[in-house]
Amino acid sequence: MPKLNIVLGNVETLPEMTGKVVGIDYGAYVCLKNGIHMFRAYGDFDSVTDEQFEEIKKNANKVIRLPKEKDETDFEAYLNSISISYYDEVNVYGGLDGRLDHTLINMRIASKYPNVMRLISNKNRVMAFGQGEYEIRKDDYTYIGFFTNDHAVVSVGGVHYGMSHKELTQTDLFTGSNEIYRRICTLKVHSGIVIVIQSND
Repeated sequence: MPKLNIVLGNVETLPEMTGKVVGIDYGAYVCLKNGIHMFRAYGDFDSVTDEQFEEIKKNANKVIRLPKEKDETDFEAYLNSISISYYDEVNVYGGLDGRLDHTLINMRIASKYPNVMRLISNKNRVMAFGQGEYEIRKDDYTYIGFFTNDHAVVSVGGVHYGMSHKELTQTDLFTGSNEIYRRICTLKVHSGIVIVIQSND
């Protein structure tokens, strides 16, 4: 099962990772500081010093440097340069706790790759799910919310506020601050794409 780990800039410590590791812009320096060798270092690297960039080049199999002026983030540019369908799992670290505009962009990106991409931080985990049935682990997260960018129909069990064939739209706000009873909850997406956000206080 091919796995890809993408490290963005807004994280300081990283967990142990298996699979390929790609550092995006300052995320490449985060990998360096955490002693993680990269398959790729990618971005315009406007967030690192010249000295840091020289160290990054020693810590990656290949470095790809982009122009600073472009119509997409470094993260988007990298995703557009690869075939995401090759990977069974894509974990993204450092994409939730920085600039709000980048956070929103990253969450929208995750919704484009349902069942594959997870955004992970110390306090949040975000993943989108397309049509199908799923089990979602509670892990160390207290709260769970279910949202959609458009329209979806979902059933959710094993949570404090269950739902059965509930229609969701992008204007619905009541689906946050739910809680998983035990270790897992069940999610069935009858139609559409559902964004699941797990959070800690």
